[in-house]
Amino acid sequence: MRNQVSRSHRGSGRRPRDSRPPHSSPLRSTSAKNGGSPVRTFGERFPDGSSIELVRDSDSGELSLLYAHGSKDNIASRIRARNCVFVPGEIDSSLLEATSLPRGREPHGSTDELFAATCDLFTTRGFSEAVACASAFLSFSSWRLEKLEIAPCLAIAGPRAEAVLLFQVLKEIVRWPLRIGECNRGALCSVPHGWRPTILLDHESERSDTASLLATTSQRGSRLPWRGTFIDTFCAKAVYCGPAPALEDLGLGVIRISVDPIRGRVPILDSDTQRRISSDFQARFLDYRLANQAVSNPPQFDVPNASSHTRILGDIFRASVVNGPKSAARIEAFLRVEEDQARMVRWQDPRCIVVEALLVLCRERRSGEAHIGEISKCANAILHFRGVNSELTPRQVGQILRELGFRAKRDQRGFSLQLTEILHRQAQELGRTFQVAAIDESEPPGVAAPQNETGTSTDGTK
Repeated sequence: MRNQVSRSHRGSGRRPRDSRPPHSSPLRSTSAKNGGSPVRTFGERFPDGSSIELVRDSDSGELSLLYAHGSKDNIASRIRARNCVFVPGEIDSSLLEATSLPRGREPHGSTDELFAATCDLFTTRGFSEAVACASAFLSFSSWRLEKLEIAPCLAIAGPRAEAVLLFQVLKEIVRWPLRIGECNRGALCSVPHGWRPTILLDHESERSDTASLLATTSQRGSRLPWRGTFIDTFCAKAVYCGPAPALEDLGLGVIRISVDPIRGRVPILDSDTQRRISSDFQARFLDYRLANQAVSNPPQFDVPNASSHTRILGDIFRASVVNGPKSAARIEAFLRVEEDQARMVRWQDPRCIVVEALLVLCRERRSGEAHIGEISKCANAILHFRGVNSELTPRQVGQILRELGFRAKRDQRGFSLQLTEILHRQAQELGRTFQVAAIDESEPPGVAAPQNETGTSTDGTK
């Protein structure tokens, strides 16, 4: 260790339930002064730049606190700072066994060196550059969570064995990992108050409410009602979605990746390898966190002409990865690919396709009416142009239009929409919301309003 370290007052036994939020005022408990009751904490940051971090004692394995002040680090079960006595917050023994904690800190080098080493953990085990960048992105974000307004979510699709390996590596490098097999309201709300774990949901969930629960954890200040109170569940997370990419809305800050099958034997990590990775990277990430804790407004990072989704990811990155120009270049390349992939997925979304078809008809006809069957033909022409073999039925299109707020009227030919100026503005607003191609471009090439057998369009124009 490069710092002077002292250890004293080993703690043992269960502690009373008085855990408090980290990073709040260090003078919040007057009873902790002058020999009063100690303040239980998972971390503190003081105005003079000193801080307290949760660590594991290297000898006993019990919870301890690291007090970083000046050029020295003190590790003990009780820390006296600013006229208060601090002790570790309470964590259930089962949670303590499941998580990884640093046992001190080691020099992290430069940001680019740490980012490259983190990516190498994944690429040397057969994962792609995209998977490595996304995993490093999540890891850095978990160690700078208090700087974020949106917590990232890594949505992982692909073979089960490769996903297990990915979760094994993530567990050893993210901050306060909590690997679970099921996510429900009780699990999220039972986490100790003030402890923000990085959730690693490594099983495909069969619960219908999982996506909405995870979305709640993405925004700072969003809370879940639980047993007469409201619980702050803001946290970073990684979620296994199964063999195919998930379509559910997992909230803001989602990074979707697909792991490819690894040729040969999948190198599942043994316990010794896991301990080595944890010992190395937990200490280096803690040093990175402490060295950059005062940096709150890093240089702007953005992908030009990107969607709001990609801009959010750019904001998360610039707040998480400090002073790393080479890392920024790697992430920018990754986000550009992410943006292209997200655009392709978005442009095949049935809601986007229906809105786009409606915009095409509004542009060509200006007035009159459009029957649901005609909108369906136009939507399917767009789908076919983009290489999608499936089609939307008039019933499906009608249902989508109702969900989007359009009200069709029935006549002798079926249900239709009046192509009024109000409807056109409504379709344009939805187009901007969904970022459909017809808003950004003139109109999809080769797509026009449906025509009858004589070659005349259904509104009477040639």
